[in-house]
Amino acid sequence: MSSSRVDTWIGQGVHISASPVVAVGPAGAHTLSEISGDSKGCDIETTNQLARPSQILPPVPGGGGGSGGGSGGGSQLSESAIIGFSPILLGRVSITERLKRRSLGPWGIKGPRPQTEDGDDLAWFDATARFADNNQAGRNGDDSSAQLILGMDVWRNDTVQIGLAGGFETARADSFNSTVSADVDSIFIGPYLGWTPDDYTLVDVWLGYANRDFSNNIGAFGSSFDADRFFVDANITRRIPSGNFSIFPKLGVFYANDDLPSHQYSNGVSAVDVAAHSADTVIARLAVDIWNTPISGSNGLQWLPFVSAGVDWYAKRPGEGLVLDNGLQIESVGDVMGSVEVGTDILTQGGGRWTTRLRYDGLGQNDYYEVAAEVAFNFRF
Repeated sequence: MSSSRVDTWIGQGVHISASPVVAVGPAGAHTLSEISGDSKGCDIETTNQLARPSQILPPVPGGGGGSGGGSGGGSQLSESAIIGFSPILLGRVSITERLKRRSLGPWGIKGPRPQTEDGDDLAWFDATARFADNNQAGRNGDDSSAQLILGMDVWRNDTVQIGLAGGFETARADSFNSTVSADVDSIFIGPYLGWTPDDYTLVDVWLGYANRDFSNNIGAFGSSFDADRFFVDANITRRIPSGNFSIFPKLGVFYANDDLPSHQYSNGVSAVDVAAHSADTVIARLAVDIWNTPISGSNGLQWLPFVSAGVDWYAKRPGEGLVLDNGLQIESVGDVMGSVEVGTDILTQGGGRWTTRLRYDGLGQNDYYEVAAEVAFNFRF
């Protein structure tokens, strides 16, 4: 016989994890399970784990098979609904801002677009940290990520640049006071293309592959698995000179397809299976940057402050934005989110370009806000 805690509670009396083993006999392992009650107590019964039928947790709401639990209103519980919706976990990556600064500027006091010169190729790094308070559906969650991207031109002329970019990201989302969590480590790489048909327009496309390593926990159940991802980030940016300012409207689309293998959640005694499936992510973004004229500083530095505003439409998400709330009901979270940014570029005498920016995200969403800090550096070689 062994005994420890009987139940794990989340939200308002929601019991989601299996109880520990309390007896082992010839018929197999027995556990305690809650059959009724609230956060102050519960009625229990023992269950022979070996005698239970196979459990299958559908990968998306409405999928086939039974699950380890249910939700109100007759909706079937799913992996994506339990993990919840986190913009950070979607793993969006983009290099459009690095290419835009190379092709459209603004470039500083001299003004005109630089002409191609021998040895004038571009390389860069871009580091971003994101933190979010995610209380959508009353889940009491915290999300975070750290991302680093490196890139460089491979070939270019006056209108076309071709290069290679890659990096890694580590992200985490937890909810229900850390009872449910997902950790994702990603490595990604791919070629990019930038095309400037004139001095005021940039079209850029980045195609890539990513390996994503998941480690999820749902109460006492854990699962680890790798997923293959193919993605494309495409943008068109226009430069509009306006007196002492430069205005840059942008339209972009990010698409990713994740190929997730069959995997299993286990607590060491019982297990829940998730069938192999694919998941698509589509995010459309409309944004505008406004840049001030360069400000001359000491040591030959030039400062270019800017502000930005944008809106993201999550047109396609795993689970379609359906999540489990703290009342054990399935509800939908919003798919449109606004953001504002402030920052400055710093141009060095040697042709380098630092970028620092702060972003606030989550405008238009209930109970979600996100802050991000970015540091990047473009340099020529």
